[in-house]
Amino acid sequence: MAVDLTSPPTSLPPNVTLKTLDIMGPLPSEREFFDVIHARCLLAHLLNVAEQLSRIVSLFKPGGWLLIEKFGLCDHGAECEAPAVQGAIRSLIQDMKTKGQDPHLAINLKDYLMNTGSFSEINDRTISVPMNPHACHADDSTYKALNEVLLSSLRRSVESWWGVGVVSGSCGQL
Repeated sequence: MAVDLTSPPTSLPPNVTLKTLDIMGPLPSEREFFDVIHARCLLAHLLNVAEQLSRIVSLFKPGGWLLIEKFGLCDHGAECEAPAVQGAIRSLIQDMKTKGQDPHLAINLKDYLMNTGSFSEINDRTISVPMNPHACHADDSTYKALNEVLLSSLRRSVESWWGVGVVSGSCGQL
């Protein structure tokens, strides 16, 4: 079984059931129900992450797995980012703090998980991805390829949102 806030897709494999669930609302009365919980880009949007993690953990069967994909914001060490990007990151961090969200979830998540007392093993892997990898790592082919993907995605987004084309190269340095 899988749960999501949105309605289920029209076709699922026969061995998968999808139900709608708002993690901020009442949880199912069944406890120890899930073998695996996968939270993708969810926790950064929640208030009181520690409390919500304790609620989520209550849904595991003994020996269950929690897979979390998260993003984090960093307001330090971004010296290669453009000033506008640095300002946008600082503004977003302040906005999240004002709303009671944890803008440093990526850094704090392991502590949140340890404090639940529910895990025998916690593995954490962090990958730092700059907003403008070309500016930081112009000579690195991996970052150059990442920059091209980000620029291509940005161009497609602008074209779909505003119905206008982006001249190749005009967004080369964000």
